[in-house]
Parts: sequence; structure tokens; C-alpha cells
Amino acid sequence: MAWESDIVTQELVEIDLNGRKFMYQPTTAGQENEWLKEYMVRDEAGNLTQDLAKLNELKVRNLAEVPYDAGTIARALGLDNPKEWKDLNQDARWRFMKTLRPGILGELIQRINRIDNPAEDDAAKN
Repeated sequence: MAWESDIVTQELVEIDLNGRKFMYQPTTAGQENEWLKEYMVRDEAGNLTQDLAKLNELKVRNLAEVPYDAGTIARALGLDNPKEWKDLNQDARWRFMKTLRPGILGELIQRINRIDNPAEDDAAKN
């Protein structure tokens, strides 16, 4: 069908970072619209601007699976009881992601953005 790739399905997308497998649920336009009130802020001049750090945090919420086991997650978060990724709340997920090396998190965010905005990635190639 024409323009089928414009529709976000429930299919997870695998992101492979040097053998580390993450599973990501692409962001829908509806989700991003709901997030506007969380990541749009006023700068010193009163103009609306994007808080990109907050947007990154919101996108990480759509990671369905990460390559880290419950023990690794517990140690990174200082938890007494190990928890799998799927059992963490959104705040704990972001706290865990912030413990990663900057290069890992940065590359993951870049890949997520390419998944969510394929037209921008194609435009950069031209």
C-alpha cells in the first residue's frame, strides 16, 4: 500500500550497538504531541524552545528491552532486589540509562531519532 511506512505499528525495532541489543517501540505522533507540555520550555527571552535532554528521557520510555540483566540494573541503581527492565517504572528506567557511558547513550538516542524521523535521516544524505 502507498505510504504504509508512515504508520507506526506495534512492531518493535531492534537497535544493535556493537552487539548490545535494544528493542524500541517507535514513537507515534500522538505520543510526541502529549509530550510537548513536558519538553517545551520558555527560554530567558520568553520564547518556546525544546528541552532536548527531556525529550531524550521521554523517548527512552519506549525502550521495551535492554541488553542488561536484573543484576546489572540493580547494581547500577543501588537496588536491594533485582528488577528486570520491564518491571522498572519510567523514573528508574531513566536513572539507569543515565548510568551508561555517554557514548553509548548518545549513540542510542541518535538511532532512536533516526527511527522516529526517517525523513530527516534521508534528507541528510542528499
